[in-house]
Amino acid sequence: MLKDRATQTIDHPMASGTLGARLERHRLEHRARRLRLAIAALRERRAASASAGRVPRPLQQAIRDFTAELSSIETQLDGHRPAGTMPR
Repeated sequence: MLKDRATQTIDHPMASGTLGARLERHRLEHRARRLRLAIAALRERRAASASAGRVPRPLQQAIRDFTAELSSIETQLDGHRPAGTMPR
């Protein structure tokens, strides 16, 4: 009997689950990288604003919001970790 190729996984040590699961993990990793870059840029702005005397409240809030989102995504990534691999 032929197996449906769409539901098969690749026989590879790093393969984890279905194509959909791997794509979701890739999406989460990409989003986490983008958030880390955004947070770094916002922190640079915060440092420049602090040296000028005042850090705008919306800037502080954006850093908190992006940091919380990154934390949430990292938690999701830990849940999508392939079996047998170490956490970040």
